[in-house]
Amino acid sequence: MSSKSPIIPRQGRGVFVLAGEDANDCDILAPIIRQDHPNLGSAKLVRINDPVRLKKKTGRDLATAVGTLVGKAKGKALQQRGPLVGLVVHEDLDGFTDTRYNTIRRALSDELARQSPCDSALALAVWESEAWLLLFPAAFPRVRPRWKCPRSYAATTPGCSRTPRRR
Repeated sequence: MSSKSPIIPRQGRGVFVLAGEDANDCDILAPIIRQDHPNLGSAKLVRINDPVRLKKKTGRDLATAVGTLVGKAKGKALQQRGPLVGLVVHEDLDGFTDTRYNTIRRALSDELARQSPCDSALALAVWESEAWLLLFPAAFPRVRPRWKCPRSYAATTPGCSRTPRRR
């Protein structure tokens, strides 16, 4: 995260905005943020409903898209009547396992840091962001009842005996 503003606002209830490709991305980020930043205090975590699609943008298109995203985050903070204290953006980078991953990560991170008026972070998942749930297969259906442990992992992952999931 950058150090543009403190995590906890000096006055009022702060707003921490989550953005992703869909609601699942934001639902995964929220508990991770709360776990890693217990000092959030009364800051409210809210989600931008529009899907984030930044990974294929470059140059002026990327700057415009990030500007729009930051504007939406500011709008959410205004809507919630509090200062914007954090912005986390999640985007899947499925299929980018070579040097393109680092190139994309650097471009997105730099542009987000340049335009964001608050602490910001970029979560770029490679393949499945939900893979961490496979570490806790017994908890898997409790976290998201519709998500299922992939059949291919059932034989090798203790406690995982569910059918493949589909979102």
